[in-house]
Amino acid sequence: MNQDQDYSSDLTASQWALIKDQLEQKVGKGRPRSVETRAVMNGILGSVKLTIEDAKDILKWTH
Repeated sequence: MNQDQDYSSDLTASQWALIKDQLEQKVGKGRPRSVETRAVMNGILGSVKLTIEDAKDILKWTH
């Protein structure tokens, strides 16, 4: 894990650099964001990782 990662599912600096421009808030569009977009993405990726791990565990139990 890198220094910029709290969890193994968090985006690395190079991964974040690839997608951050696509997630920027457009000027004049909606309310200003109150949380960091990178933190939101890390939360989503963490949830997906846990869901996949749970699914693998369930499959082990059923077979």
